[in-house]
Amino acid sequence: MIDENRTLIHKLSDRYSAFYIWFVVQKNLFRSISSPTRILPNFIIFAASRSGTRSLNKYLQQHPSIQMASRREVHFFNKSDNFRQGLNWYKSFFPTKIYKFFFESKSKSKLICGDATPDYIYNPEVPLRIKKSLPNVKLIAVLRNPIDRAYSHYHYMVRTNRENLSFEEAIRSENDRIKDDIHKKNYDGDNYRRYSYLRRGIYVEQLKNWMSEFPKQQFMIIKSEDLENEETLQKTLDDVFKFLDIHPIKIKDRLKINVGKYTPINSEIRKKLSEFFYPHNENLSKFLNMKFEWD
Repeated sequence: MIDENRTLIHKLSDRYSAFYIWFVVQKNLFRSISSPTRILPNFIIFAASRSGTRSLNKYLQQHPSIQMASRREVHFFNKSDNFRQGLNWYKSFFPTKIYKFFFESKSKSKLICGDATPDYIYNPEVPLRIKKSLPNVKLIAVLRNPIDRAYSHYHYMVRTNRENLSFEEAIRSENDRIKDDIHKKNYDGDNYRRYSYLRRGIYVEQLKNWMSEFPKQQFMIIKSEDLENEETLQKTLDDVFKFLDIHPIKIKDRLKINVGKYTPINSEIRKKLSEFFYPHNENLSKFLNMKFEWD
């Protein structure tokens, strides 16, 4: 019945644009009005951008006890305009307490909710903001080889018409492009978010900031390659379910989403970036006591 209703809504929305506008307004209005009666998330995925967050989001949504935010990326804690709207605005993207009560009564299992917003990891103001609102929240970071992450990030910016330099020019210009936002502490500034190809890949500094606010036991660190590899995917998800304190399930839909297609990175550029990231990756391994097999 739910799927049939969704199909009908999609058909009406495609045929009548006015219906779509009306439906969205009514839906958002209801969420806004009912926000004080809604719950906050139990966990947050604050993965590095271009590291597989959307795929992990999709896998977790297949668990009957997990409900992700109604918006794919909420951007509450990292975008000042959203943060200023207050906690009730944030709560509007999660289920009501009544829904949670009836779900748990009927299913005899708990309902937990999550927010997956990759940009959270990179904004240094986010950890303290989250701590003040959600001191006991569980935190999941997905980390990708920073070279591959940077190259994927660059092609995403090209694909969305926000980058017209070559990759080599873009990484050479990075510091000049983002220095004003850093100086002004404008961490949701366009340049800081868009053109931080290499800076985003220095994970150890970002995680030290997070772990200065939260104890390490509230974190789970996932390597993106463990989500990409069919042999390790289910084991990784079982570990996530255990971390979230819910029973494990075998996911059926393993299709990865938001996978970019582009030419391989130039070998000379890759070598230079490998040398650039090597000390940072070594520090990361020591800090987390984890081995990362990145070039």
